[in-house]
Amino acid sequence: MLLFRDDFARLLNVPPGRVLALPITTIPMKQFNYNGEKVTLQPNQYRNNNTLAVCLCSPDGELYNVVTVNLNSPMQSDSMAFLDENNYPGIGNWMQENGLALPMYVIERSGFCTYPLYTIFPEKF
Repeated sequence: MLLFRDDFARLLNVPPGRVLALPITTIPMKQFNYNGEKVTLQPNQYRNNNTLAVCLCSPDGELYNVVTVNLNSPMQSDSMAFLDENNYPGIGNWMQENGLALPMYVIERSGFCTYPLYTIFPEKF
């Protein structure tokens, strides 16, 4: 789960109207080149089943989009996810070329779309 300044304020019971100053800490994120853009990948979880969600972000952590889809499949886990090849054509090959994922050669259908299952290596993000 991604937490933002307002989330921390609620967690810490900061009264409304008060400014919450958080220390700026940087965790070095590995940067990748995706379609000519510098990006980082951040692992997250889907709330309903705690399976892996992969977030595509800018180098400063701004979320672009989630490149996995939650199909509520029993094959999904904390290291296996369906990649959104429909909105991100070639994302699976790109992740494989960068050593971030391996195809499982399983395809799941949802509506008119199909999604390939990959083993993801979040520790390499």
